[in-house]
Amino acid sequence: MGVDVSAAAPITPKIPNRGKALTTLLVLKGAFGLTMLFIALYALGEMTPQRLARLPPDALAQVYLLREKLLMTFITTTVDLVAVTGTWMFKRWGVVVLAASSGAIFVLRVASRETIIAAVGAFVAGSVIATIVPKWHEYE
Repeated sequence: MGVDVSAAAPITPKIPNRGKALTTLLVLKGAFGLTMLFIALYALGEMTPQRLARLPPDALAQVYLLREKLLMTFITTTVDLVAVTGTWMFKRWGVVVLAASSGAIFVLRVASRETIIAAVGAFVAGSVIATIVPKWHEYE
């Protein structure tokens, strides 16, 4: 009457081959993102009210601007890391979010006059997306 489940073959999800280039680029993007998160968190942690009170008024405005940039970096980088994870899991939403978050990060970096970091980030994100395009049919 009952079904014997012990004889059934184990079900494993079919994951396509990521390839060495995609794996390398996603690891680079993830490492860069984690580095940016740690830098942002450290810098935000150093902006205590006691330290801010000792700053001259003209420097205080720049520090508040930096704090806003650090918060934006934290948010966009977190979204970017979620997108890298989605891309790694072969989800189309991961690729779409990766492209959007990489574009947002690029705009933030250019607006902050961080052109070298913006160029490197755009190169890595563009390389990831260019590597994914031929395998788009394998994404869910």
